[in-house]
Amino acid sequence: MVVLPQEIPPIFVDKLIRELAEKYDVDFSGYNRNFLRRRIANRMHRTGTVSLSFYRRFLMENPEELSEFLQNITINVSEFMRNPEVFVKLERAILQDISRKIKGRVIRFWTAGCSRGEEPYSLAIILHKLSMLKNSFIQIVATDIDDIALEQARRGVYNSESLNNLSPSDKKLYFHHSKDSKYEIADKIKKPIYFKKHDIVRGPDLGKFDMIICRNVSIYFTRSYQERMYERFCNDLFTNGYLVTGKTEMPPTRMSKRFRTVDFENRIYQKVN
Repeated sequence: MVVLPQEIPPIFVDKLIRELAEKYDVDFSGYNRNFLRRRIANRMHRTGTVSLSFYRRFLMENPEELSEFLQNITINVSEFMRNPEVFVKLERAILQDISRKIKGRVIRFWTAGCSRGEEPYSLAIILHKLSMLKNSFIQIVATDIDDIALEQARRGVYNSESLNNLSPSDKKLYFHHSKDSKYEIADKIKKPIYFKKHDIVRGPDLGKFDMIICRNVSIYFTRSYQERMYERFCNDLFTNGYLVTGKTEMPPTRMSKRFRTVDFENRIYQKVN
């Protein structure tokens, strides 16, 4: 017997959210409930569990299952230069604009929901190509709520499949290729990145940024949580700072006067006031 997502009562999901927050300090209250029901059903199927109450106890008492559950929720699927056209736009226009206009202070980037680190490392590679990493005033803050994903990100070791969008010269210049076919990111790319466990909406203040990249995260949130997220991004950006979202994401309509569209196809926006 398989438990289907629609068979999981909303009250069960809400109770599980509260218990996870109380015991493990992870907050899924802003996630879309139908999405959570699908993820719970998926884990129940994989663990051979048919009782909701049994799975709840199993999850709360088994650290290994908690880790699997968190990774299932946060969906750690990424690759270097994902949607390459976005990074081409950043390299050829946006980052050069930032470099020209900001002098005498730290240039700060935030990659929110960084997963295993492919995105912040991709950004650092572009910055290196533009000779911006020679300037010590560069900081990339990369955040996620998944401890395991963050640990993988800090190690910076990847399978060859994650590098499919990179040229052979980029692989040679920015990675160390080991005998077991793994690729480790070079220290010069690791250096400006600070990985931190952090909740996008509820987490503590991280300061002001010149660019925030948050792609394919808000699609899993409720509408009200999405609005809170974009409100935070607006507050955390310097005036004229840039926001990069996923291909199906954009700031809510009510914030249209606070962001201008720089490149709609690549979902790049600029804070105007």
